Amino acid sequence: VKASTVDKVFTFSKWNGFSSGMKVSDDVTFTAEFTESARPYTVVFKNGDQVLQTLSVEYGKTPTYTGAKPVKAADAQYTYTFSEWTPAIVAVTGDATYEAVFDRTVNEYEVKWMNGNTVVKSEVLEYGTILTAPSQVPVKDQTVDKVFTFSKWNGYTAGMTVTGDVTFTAEFTESARMYKVTFINGGEVFQTSEQAYGSKLKIPVSNPVKASDAVNNYVFQKWTGYTEGMNVSGEHTFTAEFRSVGIVYTVTYMSEGKLFAEQQYGSGDVISLTGTNPVK
Repeated sequence: VKASTVDKVFTFSKWNGFSSGMKVSDDVTFTAEFTESARPYTVVFKNGDQVLQTLSVEYGKTPTYTGAKPVKAADAQYTYTFSEWTPAIVAVTGDATYEAVFDRTVNEYEVKWMNGNTVVKSEVLEYGTILTAPSQVPVKDQTVDKVFTFSKWNGYTAGMTVTGDVTFTAEFTESARMYKVTFINGGEVFQTSEQAYGSKLKIPVSNPVKASDAVNNYVFQKWTGYTEGMNVSGEHTFTAEFRSVGIVYTVTYMSEGKLFAEQQYGSGDVISLTGTNPVK
């Protein structure tokens, strides 16, 4: 045998001067002869821990990868595309291992902000981007009995970042719808208030008054349209009704500084003293 060099290997070929069947006729020396060839080395192409291809390449020759293009699975943040081998491929001078290198691209995701079936805001953002809620405050139409106030974007917290496709939905708190309830006395507003739909309708604590005239006094009787225990069902207007009470006048008869008699008359009655006359 003959030891290999860095670039060659040697294979025994023959004994120089010897031929099969020759006979001894004198002292003789036969010298080993060798054929030489380029020394092969092992070249491995890897993708992470996976061996993609193993080649035997002669010293001085440049290896060529002939396997399938290396791939790397995308993760939430990046998509990977094969770029090159590291280290750079060069002519063989010994065993070598080459690792696949990948370029990476930041993934983009769709972010939607929904109010019911309406898209308030839609955008495509890179992974890791800090999310910003829409500046437009969503609204929800009131119903006959309720009003709605925007509360929050469901699933969203300030400072959160993009990690995938996501949809945020507007949430609302609901409360009873308020209606204007008005009480009128003599063409003027006596009292007005906002009262909740469905609640028991509240009437003024104090009763309205109507000024007496020459003929009658007036006593408050009711609020027109209002019934005891009724509930608020919308805007209401109630008008004060009064019952008239005739004015009673007292006619007093005095004699010598003393009360002689008293009589009561309605407005417009004719005064008529009946009975005995006073004496002195």
